[in-house]
Amino acid sequence: MKLQWTITVLICLSPVSLAADEHAQRAQSPPVKAGLASEYKKADSLHSGRRIPAGEGRVLQQTRTIAIQLPSGTKITAEVADTPSKRLVGLMFRDQLPHNQGMLFIFENTDFHGIWMKNCRIPLDILWLDQSRKVIHTEENVPPCQFDPCHIYYPLQKALYVLELNTGLIAKEKIRLGAHIQF
Repeated sequence: MKLQWTITVLICLSPVSLAADEHAQRAQSPPVKAGLASEYKKADSLHSGRRIPAGEGRVLQQTRTIAIQLPSGTKITAEVADTPSKRLVGLMFRDQLPHNQGMLFIFENTDFHGIWMKNCRIPLDILWLDQSRKVIHTEENVPPCQFDPCHIYYPLQKALYVLELNTGLIAKEKIRLGAHIQF
């Protein structure tokens, strides 16, 4: 009897960090740096383009969540992407994101962390936060990438965190630059 294992990888946004001297040339930068490119190819090949039905598969690694409070007082639960592989996978291949959930990317260093929507199926609002958790940049209603090369979204200042939310939440909650997110 032969057992077959299927590994499913979920991602939506794939972060790309650039050094400050590279930031000025970000428009000419490739969508991913060399190190992330090989990891992305591994994640993409594991998925093989198959849709993931709700509730299918087993969780291979426990996903940590964190309570987030928006400036309005609204609370959401965010999955934490705090390792290179979790940040690489993000929210890819998901058909939906419940209204009270999101994903928090935590980086080791502040930088101009670029985000792209490769293999993302849902539009998102994106917040970049500095080390004090202050909103320093936003992108609203970011659409899924339909064709390569995918556009990369960058903050105008260095960030330590990126928070992905359902599209429309920035406007609904009136989140503005300078606001603080609590977690």
